[in-house]
Amino acid sequence: ELGWDEDKKQKSVLVVPDAQQQKKKDSDGGGVDEEGEEETSSSVELVAAFSQAKLLLACAGPYRNCGLSILRAAVEAKCDYLDLCGEPQFFDEALVNFDRLARENGVLAIHAAAFDCVPAELGAALAERALLSLQTTSNNGEEGEEEEQTTKMECAGIEIVHTIQNVGTANATTFHAAVDGFHAAANGELTSSRRRVRQSHPEFAQHAPPPRPASWPRVPETPGAILPGHHPSLRLRTMKFVGADASAVRSSWRYLRSRVPHHERRGASVPEPRLSVLIGMEDDNALGALKLLAYGAAFTTLARYRWGCDVLHSHPEKFSGGVFTSRGPTEEDLERGGFATYVTAYGAEHS
Repeated sequence: ELGWDEDKKQKSVLVVPDAQQQKKKDSDGGGVDEEGEEETSSSVELVAAFSQAKLLLACAGPYRNCGLSILRAAVEAKCDYLDLCGEPQFFDEALVNFDRLARENGVLAIHAAAFDCVPAELGAALAERALLSLQTTSNNGEEGEEEEQTTKMECAGIEIVHTIQNVGTANATTFHAAVDGFHAAANGELTSSRRRVRQSHPEFAQHAPPPRPASWPRVPETPGAILPGHHPSLRLRTMKFVGADASAVRSSWRYLRSRVPHHERRGASVPEPRLSVLIGMEDDNALGALKLLAYGAAFTTLARYRWGCDVLHSHPEKFSGGVFTSRGPTEEDLERGGFATYVTAYGAEHS
């Protein structure tokens, strides 16, 4: 029933059916767990299956529809968990529901372990680390005397620019997740989930970063929603990237502050740098940039309304210029495609 056998088990491959459909099938035969929640036969079987594994890779979405049941089973089975999720609301719900239990069970649960969040987060950490390793030297001695003073660098901002080459299609699941995610942000669901995070994890507020110093420059700049920006050093047209990168990076910063308050880069006494995540296109592709902005404007407008979400869900190809399809990229597409991420850390003395 779970779609796995001894051969797949030996290959560390486990196929899990649609959790929502399975839950409906089992609703008549399930028991009740200690917390009073329905414990279906499928959840029991998932825990039993995951307990035989060391690591669960959860690759099916949208996660808001089936992700929590999979994560719960992994945590209860004491099986480490990775997913490809790019849904900020799911980050919050997972943290509220399973962070404490995962720590008690010694389970490592990591979200967004894929392009584009991984290069964004690792790039931000590496760029900031490189910046902080630098030192500035100034001469503060009086006339006729030489007295040099060394000052450590401070990180005022981090800029992340993603570029994608030779990738013309993507899986429609990403599109569907984005539709529901934008709608959740528009109707207050995301605000509510973040409020629950603050209530369940008061240590986040206790270790909140101090305000940015007024003397710090406002870098990097983020292009507006109407016209693309221009990155002279990279020679790229840039637009604000609406993926989960910024949310994932800031969530990691917040979690790190609460767990390691004296951390050199992200300790509780260190102001948080300004963060900008962009998508870059070739400098001569102004038309492509404008088309992307037009599709983005239509998408965000429709996603505000439930009827608009229904329209978007029904026509992912039409509202993405043919990029998001139910069949997704082919093996040839994946072999031919690639990406490059450019990350810049700006010092507090940048001008």
